[in-house]
Amino acid sequence: MKIFRHAAPFLAALLLSACAAGPEAVGLEKTTYKALPGWGDDKTAETLPALMKSCGRIAKKDPDDAVSRVDWAGSAKAWQDACAPLFLLLLGTDD
Repeated sequence: MKIFRHAAPFLAALLLSACAAGPEAVGLEKTTYKALPGWGDDKTAETLPALMKSCGRIAKKDPDDAVSRVDWAGSAKAWQDACAPLFLLLLGTDD
């Protein structure tokens, strides 16, 4: 407890100093993907094995199940719908 008692003022000063400078203004600007630096350099095809593995696991879940413990990850149904075109692509159908 003595360590905490001595460290508490230092930690409080450190936390307060982080708040001293306000955040810079953030704005949104309409653009195209082509205009984003490095956008065309990504090798997106390299993500397919991981995506296929994830979609395979999600396909086995009950549609009402959560995909993860975090709320923002969505439901299995939402991801199953998103993965459906990938499965169709792999099967080589136009349906």
